[in-house]
Order: sequence, then C-alpha cells, then structure tokens
Amino acid sequence: MIIVSGNGFLIPILAIAGGFLGHYLGSRTNPADNLPIVAMAWGAALSVLLYALTIGRTRTRILIDPETSRNVSIRTRHTMFFLPGMFWAFALVICAAVMTLTMLNAPGPAGEGEGEIASAAA
Repeated sequence: MIIVSGNGFLIPILAIAGGFLGHYLGSRTNPADNLPIVAMAWGAALSVLLYALTIGRTRTRILIDPETSRNVSIRTRHTMFFLPGMFWAFALVICAAVMTLTMLNAPGPAGEGEGEIASAAA
C-alpha cells in the first residue's frame, strides 16, 4: 500500500528540519522561556507551508493523444497519507497557533514563577 505520492515524502522531513531550526533560533533568544517550543512549532508549520506553495503544488500537463488527437491531462499530485501538502500545512499552522496561545500564557518550563510568588507572600 502506497501512502506517499510524488514528493510527499518531503513533508515530514521538512517539518522536522523546520522544527529543529525554529527551536535553535528560539533558544538563542530566550532559552528559559517557552519560546523555543513555540518557535519549533512555527518553524515546522512554515516549512511545510513553503513546501505546499512551491514544490508540493499539483501540476497539470496537457498532452495530445496521438491515436485520438484529443487532449489528455496528466496530474502530478504530491500527497502523504492521501492528503495534499496544503492540508498538512494548515493543520500544522492551527497546531502552532494553539500552542502559541497555551504555551506563552503558561509558566516557564520548570514552573519558574510559582516559587517567587509563594516566597514573596511569606
């Protein structure tokens, strides 16, 4: 059973590479915050979106059949799990947006702000 067609195998590879790049850039700015995780999600989402807009587009070639002299259209699709790259891009953008809203409002990775409030109140 074939689950990838065309260049669809690039979708997870680019998502992982974009996630690593986003995490690296996010940790360079403020590693003590939740920013590296959010940057990783946006890096993966934007790399797959860039793929879907460029390499992963469905292309249609119109050829002439020599026997019938009619036009024949050949479509080249780039899918993973039978879903096009734009679906994966939108799914990752929605996940990154949800992660941004939840992670930036949460305390730091080790629950950093909680001890300060308790010690200040005592």
